[in-house]
Amino acid sequence: MKTEDLDYLADMISLNIIKYFETTPLFKPQESNTEEELLADLARLMTLLSAYETKQEYQKCDIIKNKIKLIQNKLNKL
Repeated sequence: MKTEDLDYLADMISLNIIKYFETTPLFKPQESNTEEELLADLARLMTLLSAYETKQEYQKCDIIKNKIKLIQNKLNKL
């Protein structure tokens, strides 16, 4: 396999793992997040967004942008 094939496979596996844990009630984030937790999540997502934009993986960028908007809305309500 080529490096590009391995990168694609790794990305698809990690996305499926993330989707699985997001839909599992045990791993759902609590609604009572503190401001620090929200800011940490926001920083992590911004880093991922930058990496995906660099790789031109725009589907993943859309997913991350939606998550960023949710966190920003939560921060605005605090």
